[in-house]
Amino acid sequence: MEENDVDEAVADALKLAGQALKRERTRQKLTQKQLSSRSNIPQGQISRIENGREQASVEMLVRLANGMGKKLRIELEDRDAAH
Repeated sequence: MEENDVDEAVADALKLAGQALKRERTRQKLTQKQLSSRSNIPQGQISRIENGREQASVEMLVRLANGMGKKLRIELEDRDAAH
């Protein structure tokens, strides 16, 4: 896998993670500000993560998941699998 492919895969994974966080947050009817209070992550940073404009560390993802009463799960799948 070439460097550009890795960069693209990272961007895709972060976009999917941000979408999943936003989907769960809105399902729970939480505002970004409420999640910020629960996770101790600034609201603006949550917005950037949800919109794929900022790379979240695993620690941040765990804190956000915990703030919603969830645990983070990471799965591996074949690269050729459709999303």
